[in-house]
Amino acid sequence: MGEFRYPTFKSYEEFKNLLDFKTDGNIIKMIHFNSSKTDFHERLIPFLKFVKPDALQLNLNFISKKSINELRKECPDIDLLFVYNKSIENKYTKEEIQEILKDFKYMLFDFSGGNGLKISPEVVKKADYFQGILKGYAGGLSGDNVQEFIKMNKGEYFIDAENRLLKNESLNYDECKKYIESASNI
Repeated sequence: MGEFRYPTFKSYEEFKNLLDFKTDGNIIKMIHFNSSKTDFHERLIPFLKFVKPDALQLNLNFISKKSINELRKECPDIDLLFVYNKSIENKYTKEEIQEILKDFKYMLFDFSGGNGLKISPEVVKKADYFQGILKGYAGGLSGDNVQEFIKMNKGEYFIDAENRLLKNESLNYDECKKYIESASNI
Protein backbone atom coordinates (compact mmCIF):
# COMPACT_ATOMS: atom_id res chain seq x y z
CA MET A 1 0.00 0.00 0.00
CA GLY A 2 2.53 2.62 1.03
CA GLU A 3 3.85 4.62 3.93
CA PHE A 4 1.64 6.06 6.61
CA ARG A 5 0.61 9.67 6.07
CA TYR A 6 1.99 10.74 9.47
CA PRO A 7 4.79 8.35 10.37
CA THR A 8 6.15 8.41 13.91
CA PHE A 9 9.84 8.58 14.65
CA LYS A 10 11.61 7.66 17.85
CA SER A 11 14.46 10.11 17.37
CA TYR A 12 15.74 13.01 15.28
CA GLU A 13 18.33 10.59 13.88
CA GLU A 14 15.66 8.26 12.53
CA PHE A 15 13.96 11.20 10.80
CA LYS A 16 17.26 12.53 9.42
CA ASN A 17 17.97 9.13 7.85
CA LEU A 18 14.73 9.44 5.89
CA LEU A 19 16.09 12.58 4.19
CA ASP A 20 19.57 11.20 3.63
CA PHE A 21 19.57 10.73 -0.13
CA LYS A 22 21.05 12.59 -3.11
CA THR A 23 18.86 14.39 -5.61
CA ASP A 24 19.38 15.83 -9.07
CA GLY A 25 18.26 19.26 -7.85
CA ASN A 26 14.66 18.85 -9.01
CA ILE A 27 13.47 17.37 -5.74
CA ILE A 28 13.13 19.54 -2.66
CA LYS A 29 13.46 17.75 0.67
CA MET A 30 10.71 19.65 2.43
CA ILE A 31 9.18 19.17 5.85
CA HIS A 32 5.55 20.15 6.39
CA PHE A 33 5.03 21.75 9.79
CA ASN A 34 1.74 22.46 11.60
CA SER A 35 1.33 24.42 14.81
CA SER A 36 -1.27 26.38 16.71
CA LYS A 37 1.38 28.10 18.85
CA THR A 38 2.91 31.41 17.78
CA ASP A 39 6.23 30.58 19.48
CA PHE A 40 6.73 27.43 17.40
CA HIS A 41 10.34 28.35 16.58
CA GLU A 42 11.50 27.39 20.09
CA ARG A 43 10.76 23.71 19.49
CA LEU A 44 11.35 23.67 15.76
CA ILE A 45 14.82 25.22 15.41
CA PRO A 46 16.77 22.47 17.26
CA PHE A 47 15.04 19.86 15.10
CA LEU A 48 15.78 21.74 11.84
CA LYS A 49 19.44 22.27 12.75
CA PHE A 50 19.83 18.53 13.22
CA VAL A 51 17.75 17.24 10.31
CA LYS A 52 18.71 19.99 7.79
CA PRO A 53 15.94 19.80 5.20
CA ASP A 54 16.09 21.91 2.03
CA ALA A 55 12.83 23.64 2.88
CA LEU A 56 10.10 24.01 5.45
CA GLN A 57 6.41 24.39 4.63
CA LEU A 58 4.63 26.34 7.37
CA ASN A 59 1.01 25.15 7.49
CA LEU A 60 -0.30 27.83 9.82
CA ASN A 61 -3.51 29.78 10.28
CA PHE A 62 -1.62 32.81 11.57
CA ILE A 63 1.55 34.80 10.89
CA SER A 64 4.14 34.84 13.67
CA LYS A 65 6.76 37.43 12.71
CA LYS A 66 8.84 36.55 15.77
CA SER A 67 9.05 32.84 14.91
CA ILE A 68 9.70 33.56 11.23
CA ASN A 69 12.49 36.02 12.12
CA GLU A 70 14.07 33.45 14.45
CA LEU A 71 13.86 30.74 11.78
CA ARG A 72 15.58 33.01 9.24
CA LYS A 73 18.29 33.95 11.75
CA GLU A 74 18.99 30.43 13.06
CA CYS A 75 18.38 28.41 9.88
CA PRO A 76 19.27 30.71 6.95
CA ASP A 77 19.95 27.82 4.53
CA ILE A 78 16.44 26.39 4.85
CA ASP A 79 13.98 27.85 2.34
CA LEU A 80 10.54 28.68 3.70
CA LEU A 81 7.18 28.04 2.07
CA PHE A 82 4.22 30.25 3.01
CA VAL A 83 0.78 28.65 2.74
CA TYR A 84 -1.96 31.07 1.67
CA ASN A 85 -5.28 29.61 2.76
CA LYS A 86 -8.77 30.86 3.66
CA SER A 87 -7.84 31.52 7.27
CA ILE A 88 -4.81 33.64 6.32
CA GLU A 89 -6.81 35.49 3.67
CA ASN A 90 -9.51 36.36 6.23
CA LYS A 91 -7.07 37.56 8.93
CA TYR A 92 -4.50 39.59 6.97
CA THR A 93 -4.45 42.14 4.19
CA LYS A 94 -2.66 41.43 0.95
CA GLU A 95 -0.18 44.16 1.89
CA GLU A 96 0.62 42.51 5.24
CA ILE A 97 1.17 39.20 3.50
CA GLN A 98 3.34 40.72 0.75
CA GLU A 99 5.53 42.26 3.47
CA ILE A 100 6.08 38.95 5.26
CA LEU A 101 6.88 37.15 1.98
CA LYS A 102 10.34 38.75 1.90
CA ASP A 103 11.39 35.94 4.26
CA PHE A 104 9.98 33.16 2.05
CA LYS A 105 11.09 31.54 -1.20
CA TYR A 106 7.80 29.81 -2.02
CA MET A 107 4.09 30.57 -1.66
CA LEU A 108 1.49 27.81 -1.90
CA PHE A 109 -2.14 28.70 -2.62
CA ASP A 110 -4.22 26.03 -0.94
CA PHE A 111 -7.89 26.68 -0.33
CA SER A 112 -8.81 22.99 -0.24
CA GLY A 113 -8.13 22.55 3.46
CA GLY A 114 -6.90 19.04 2.79
CA ASN A 115 -10.30 18.06 1.42
CA GLY A 116 -9.31 17.68 -2.21
CA LEU A 117 -11.34 20.68 -3.42
CA LYS A 118 -10.30 21.68 -6.93
CA ILE A 119 -8.26 24.82 -7.56
CA SER A 120 -10.56 27.52 -8.86
CA PRO A 121 -9.63 30.15 -11.47
CA GLU A 122 -10.29 32.75 -8.72
CA VAL A 123 -7.45 31.31 -6.62
CA VAL A 124 -5.07 31.55 -9.58
CA LYS A 125 -6.15 35.20 -10.06
CA LYS A 126 -5.46 35.94 -6.37
CA ALA A 127 -1.90 34.73 -6.88
CA ASP A 128 -1.28 37.44 -9.49
CA TYR A 129 -1.21 40.10 -6.75
CA PHE A 130 1.85 38.65 -5.02
CA GLN A 131 5.23 39.36 -6.61
CA GLY A 132 8.83 38.26 -6.11
CA ILE A 133 8.09 34.72 -5.01
CA LEU A 134 7.73 31.33 -6.68
CA LYS A 135 4.05 30.36 -6.44
CA GLY A 136 2.42 26.99 -6.27
CA TYR A 137 -1.06 25.54 -6.21
CA ALA A 138 -2.71 22.72 -4.29
CA GLY A 139 -6.20 21.38 -4.19
CA GLY A 140 -7.86 18.44 -5.83
CA LEU A 141 -4.96 17.56 -8.13
CA SER A 142 -4.63 13.95 -9.22
CA GLY A 143 -3.32 11.93 -12.12
CA ASP A 144 -6.71 12.42 -13.76
CA ASN A 145 -6.68 16.24 -13.83
CA VAL A 146 -3.14 17.55 -13.30
CA GLN A 147 -2.44 17.76 -17.05
CA GLU A 148 -5.55 19.87 -17.58
CA PHE A 149 -4.50 22.25 -14.79
CA ILE A 150 -0.97 22.64 -16.19
CA LYS A 151 -2.23 23.29 -19.72
CA MET A 152 -4.68 25.96 -18.49
CA ASN A 153 -2.12 27.85 -16.39
CA LYS A 154 0.94 29.28 -18.07
CA GLY A 155 4.06 30.65 -16.41
CA GLU A 156 6.41 29.38 -13.76
CA TYR A 157 4.78 27.70 -10.77
CA PHE A 158 4.84 24.44 -8.87
CA ILE A 159 2.06 22.03 -8.01
CA ASP A 160 1.36 20.15 -4.82
CA ALA A 161 -0.83 17.12 -4.27
CA GLU A 162 -1.61 14.96 -1.31
CA ASN A 163 -5.18 13.94 -0.54
CA ARG A 164 -5.95 12.30 -3.89
CA LEU A 165 -2.66 10.38 -3.76
CA LEU A 166 -3.68 8.58 -0.59
CA LYS A 167 -5.72 5.48 0.07
CA ASN A 168 -6.76 4.73 3.65
CA GLU A 169 -4.37 7.41 4.96
CA SER A 170 -1.41 5.74 3.23
CA LEU A 171 0.47 6.75 0.13
CA ASN A 172 -0.94 5.04 -2.95
CA TYR A 173 2.06 4.41 -5.20
CA ASP A 174 -0.07 3.69 -8.27
CA GLU A 175 -1.80 7.07 -7.93
CA CYS A 176 1.55 8.80 -7.33
CA LYS A 177 3.02 7.23 -10.45
CA LYS A 178 -0.02 8.24 -12.51
CA TYR A 179 0.21 11.81 -11.15
CA ILE A 180 3.93 12.17 -11.89
CA GLU A 181 3.65 10.65 -15.35
CA SER A 182 0.66 12.79 -16.22
CA ALA A 183 2.32 16.00 -15.01
CA SER A 184 5.53 15.12 -16.88
CA ASN A 185 3.91 14.37 -20.23
CA ILE A 186 2.75 17.83 -21.29
